[in-house]
Amino acid sequence: RRTAAGTRASSSAARTLGCGCKPQPSELAAAAPANACHHPYRTLHVDPLPCPPPTSAGVGFAIPVDTVARVVPQLISSGRVLRPSLGVQVAADAIAQKLKVTSGALLSAVDPDGAAAAAGLLATRRGLGGVAAGDVIVGLNGRQVLNGGDLFNALEQCAIGEKVKLTVLRSADQGQQQLEVEATLKLEK
Repeated sequence: RRTAAGTRASSSAARTLGCGCKPQPSELAAAAPANACHHPYRTLHVDPLPCPPPTSAGVGFAIPVDTVARVVPQLISSGRVLRPSLGVQVAADAIAQKLKVTSGALLSAVDPDGAAAAAGLLATRRGLGGVAAGDVIVGLNGRQVLNGGDLFNALEQCAIGEKVKLTVLRSADQGQQQLEVEATLKLEK
């Protein structure tokens, strides 16, 4: 008899299942099925669950302690993570480069009810002459913003309801203007 993976299944003591798992000694008892594996739904003939390769044992993910200290109390009290938001969508780097934005977070959309709209920020838009780049956030509270990731990392350090100072580049007929605007962060939707 052969398994789906082609391994020979002759005696229960020497049995290796198709996934390479060996039955546990307790599973070789009369009460356990002869084809038992330490995966509860695995059989010799049907292999519905993939067996993790031996190299995946002990793989984990690290979460910075500052993130844990900020997020866990929120999860306990409200059941979700409460994040501050400007109410913007940031354009992908490839789109920003096509619009000749080399540094900063180019705004592709601004929520009309968000903090950025209340501060007067403009999104990328279509006009008669083609696509007009929206405002580009290059700083938040004195911290340099090189891309969308920098913007969201900087926002993570702020609180809902906090007033933040944004340094913004805006395209105008006379070239680029640098603006300093204040926005009050709202709860992310």
